[in-house]
Amino acid sequence: MNKYLINKLVLKDFGKFKEREIDFNSGLNIIVGDNEKGKTTLFEAIKYLFTGIIPAKKESNKYINSLTSIKAYMGDSSVVNRQYIGSIPEGILTSDSGSLKIGNNPIYNLDRNLMDYLNVINAEDLRKIDEEKIYSIVDIFSPSTKKTTEVLEKIENRKRELYTNRKNSKREINLIKEDIRCIKENYSKAVEDHKIKLKEKKEIDFYKITEGNVSENFEGRVNYQSIFMLKLFSFMALLTLAFTWYKVYFLAISLIFILGSLFLFYNIRKKGIKNPFNLSRSKCNKINLFIENRDLIEDNYVPEDLRSELVKQEKRLKEKLFEYNTYELLRQVIELARDNTGSTNLDLLIKGASYYFNKFTNSSYTKVFIVDKVLHAEGKKGIFTIDKLSEGTKSQLYLAFRFSACDIVYEDDTIPILFDEAFVYWDDTRLSAAIEMLKDIANNRQIFVFSKRRYIFESYLEI
Repeated sequence: MNKYLINKLVLKDFGKFKEREIDFNSGLNIIVGDNEKGKTTLFEAIKYLFTGIIPAKKESNKYINSLTSIKAYMGDSSVVNRQYIGSIPEGILTSDSGSLKIGNNPIYNLDRNLMDYLNVINAEDLRKIDEEKIYSIVDIFSPSTKKTTEVLEKIENRKRELYTNRKNSKREINLIKEDIRCIKENYSKAVEDHKIKLKEKKEIDFYKITEGNVSENFEGRVNYQSIFMLKLFSFMALLTLAFTWYKVYFLAISLIFILGSLFLFYNIRKKGIKNPFNLSRSKCNKINLFIENRDLIEDNYVPEDLRSELVKQEKRLKEKLFEYNTYELLRQVIELARDNTGSTNLDLLIKGASYYFNKFTNSSYTKVFIVDKVLHAEGKKGIFTIDKLSEGTKSQLYLAFRFSACDIVYEDDTIPILFDEAFVYWDDTRLSAAIEMLKDIANNRQIFVFSKRRYIFESYLEI
């Protein structure tokens, strides 16, 4: 049985899925749905299952939290379970031979970078294919040691131009990171300065509206009922005191009102109201309204110029990191192929690519071959060098070479292939031919296709 085959996936607190069980076919699985319905979430869950959760920090990964769990029942009856223990993700692989802790590592020692390069295909991979991209796969399997060495040297030179670990380096990624650090510092300073100015403004506005009768540190609401009772008790104290000439016991009553007034005055002053006698009901209402709204005044201040510059630099960093990681992936694949391939594997690559290309094009092209180190494609209308092919046909040829490379590199390991909106730039004719080809491949390998083109895939699994 295939140990890489997913029979059932159980997700808990993963992205959009609070709790979800999904059964898969052993061959072709097409998941269709509108945007924001969970396709990408499921795509990432399958990737994490095989390669581990990257990035592992919960703060940096929008799909995970401390309760996240990814559990899969595999084709060989084993179970893979990834979940968070404390702040780090842990994994356990349970099979007939027992349980094995795998941490956050890929299952069965899969090469994470190699899987990303060969088994994960997205829209950008099949967009604007040029000849160099196709030749890059051929060069990997070329027996020419000199050519391989030259390619590796170019890759290393470009990587060094992009990034180095040395401090104060002037490499592209290092400079962008330094720019981002400075922008973030200025951003924080601008926000802090604004908070100080805002606080000063609030204090001035508060003093104006209260006319100095309420402390700026006052919290809560101004209770006019207490102030009214204070005024009433004070008035009654004065009134009864005025009648002491008439009856002596009015003096005792006056003292009671005086004590009540002092008690109320003390409690009101204690809350931060300096002069309650100057506050009317309407003034209290204005003060309360201001207090309710003052914390909402411009609290979400954002320095737009710095934010736009930060977004711009972070986008540049993402692009450069992607370029750097792509070169690193390519280096690893080339070295792996160099250590394990020769002219025989190049022949196998061409043979496999010819087979897939023929299927993708509905036999419009029958084979590809190399003459004087130049790739040619033979079809019903003749023989063409690949630079003469249309953009759509080039993308079909590129995918054919990737499938063929996947067959050679993994040999007997049928690791699933994932397509994340990979065919978004393909027309319906090419897509239909691709689906028929994928059905054929799915006889020996599990395949996942994620798409929003429901009208083509409506008879398949959807979320």
